[in-house]
Amino acid sequence: MSQIIDGYICKGGERVAFYDCDPAKNETCKKTSCGLLGRGFGGSGCTATTDRAASREGAKPYYIKVDKSGPEVSFVREYMEEAEK
Repeated sequence: MSQIIDGYICKGGERVAFYDCDPAKNETCKKTSCGLLGRGFGGSGCTATTDRAASREGAKPYYIKVDKSGPEVSFVREYMEEAEK
């Protein structure tokens, strides 16, 4: 089960690494809400995966941070090299 720690999506107390998904490589996903259907990150579907093997070529890993500072909740990608600085 996921949890939010310091704004980041975490599992087991550690930040979860996400990758841009390549639906053609992702054999475990049902693909009912992915970017191929015109929806995507921050919307009603997804373009992200936690499975590095299912990521698109050249995809850089990132964390997802939940931003509740505005009138609506938003989800912000924070690439790992930026987060480590």
